[in-house]
Order: sequence, then structure tokens, then C-alpha cells
Amino acid sequence: MPLEDSFIHDYRMSCTVFVETGTFHGNSVALALKCGFSGVYSIEFDEALYTRAVEKFKNKSRVSLVHGDSAVELPKLIKDINEPIFFWLDAHCGNVQSPLPLMQELAAIEEHPIKNHTILIDDARLFNRDLVDTKDEIVAALRAINPKYIIRFEDDSVAPDDVLIAYIPED
Repeated sequence: MPLEDSFIHDYRMSCTVFVETGTFHGNSVALALKCGFSGVYSIEFDEALYTRAVEKFKNKSRVSLVHGDSAVELPKLIKDINEPIFFWLDAHCGNVQSPLPLMQELAAIEEHPIKNHTILIDDARLFNRDLVDTKDEIVAALRAINPKYIIRFEDDSVAPDDVLIAYIPED
């Protein structure tokens, strides 16, 4: 499911950097550019999708695309970002035949020195299914990053309560 602009407008807070796992067709990258993020980063595992995205965004200097496993690449990508990040975590195979990298992605975010990122996780309808972590495990991982996170579920165009959002409201 592509990222919806209402989520960016409602939860962006002071984030100027956008990081996505699971580029797919690049719709979220294009939306992040449209919404004015100064840096837009996306990690894609599938080589064909990555190659198409590179071609699509080749003239966009604010976009950096990474080919690889987000569980491996995300820690390297965010280590030098020294500000709150707007994360869109959506890395998975379309048919979810292998474990999702979500818990490794959240562990990488937990290791980051900044603790007030905005984190959106797509496809919450898949939580508690085979090969997918449980809702309780995911919420616990978010609380380990920042126990003050407000955690809510929002509807998207695919399903009710399909996007988990963790954020710290601005004062």
C-alpha cells in the first residue's frame, strides 16, 4: 500500500528526512518529494524494482536509493542522520512468504541516538499471522525505542487500522 499524504501532514512533526523500507514502484518516494522532505531515502530488496526506481528518480538529487535487505542496510543508512526521521516501514514480499525484517528494522531504530522519530508501519492487518511478528511484540519494540510514544492505528485505503503510527507530539 502506498503511503497516504494525510499521514505525512498529520504526523510529520519536525522531521525533514524521510526513510522508507520497501520502495516498490516509488510512489512513497514521489510523495515524500512532493511534501518537501530535504532527504528521501528508500531501501528495496528486489533488484528489478530497485533498478526501475533508480531510473525513475535519477534526476532527483534529494533521493538516495539503496539495493539490499533493509535489516542489513537500514542501520548503515541512518547512522549518519542526526535529526528525527519520518520512517515508512513497508518492506515485505507481496505474498509474505518469508519473515518480515520489521523487528530488525525497529532494532536499528532503537540503536539510533535520536529517540523522537515518527514511525509508520504499513500492513498491520498482517500482524499475528505466520511469519509476521505479533502486534504485542511490535508495540513492545516501539516502546523500547521511546516509552513516551503515542501509538495508534489508522485506516488506509486497503483495510481498517492497517497503519501503525508511533509519534511524539510536538509541544
